[in-house]
Amino acid sequence: MTQEEILQYNKRCVEFLNLHRDEEVVIYNMHSYCYDLLKFDSDWNWIMEVVRAIAMYYTDKEVPQVHLLNQPIFTPKEAVVQAINQFLIWFKQNKK
Repeated sequence: MTQEEILQYNKRCVEFLNLHRDEEVVIYNMHSYCYDLLKFDSDWNWIMEVVRAIAMYYTDKEVPQVHLLNQPIFTPKEAVVQAINQFLIWFKQNKK
């Protein structure tokens, strides 16, 4: 992912988690972060927070199938981040 894609991904995570935020700062785990310092793309603890939120929200609902073929993914962490990113894009487009 490019830096811009990572920034947009982190913003989608913030929105999905409904974290307190303004134009420049996000509050996460009682700490303030600038958007470019968020770690939803790189820290397993942060990544799993989004995974848990998705699982809690969609326990009884139908979720989209995520296709990761033909995409360069080098680590399991990158694969999870890509799957979350695709889900969050789908979620925003299909939110009712």
